[in-house]
Amino acid sequence: MTETQLAAAGLLGRGKSQNAVCKILGVSISTLKRWNHLPDFQAERARVAEASRTPDPEGVLLDALCATRGDGVDWTSRLNAAKQLLNLRADDPAAPDDGAEPTPPTIVYVPQPR
Repeated sequence: MTETQLAAAGLLGRGKSQNAVCKILGVSISTLKRWNHLPDFQAERARVAEASRTPDPEGVLLDALCATRGDGVDWTSRLNAAKQLLNLRADDPAAPDDGAEPTPPTIVYVPQPR
């Protein structure tokens, strides 16, 4: 899968609409519908949806980073908040350390201004 396909699957898995995903990623609705039929795409979308059911700092961080540039949020402040979220998770003694293999990372696609 391409980076854009992974980003689309992640956005859909976190509840974004198809129209919103198309606008964010700059792809057509027909392209997104075609991707929806790919087994790897479906699996990634399902994995992200399942992971989103129990939010954690990393998931909240990903959602914050997927916000659009036009939302008026200061990007330096967003980055500092992200660092704090990750530090809270690292310092949490209640965080599970079950030795399980971590889930693969979700790719966040941030479109560049045109």
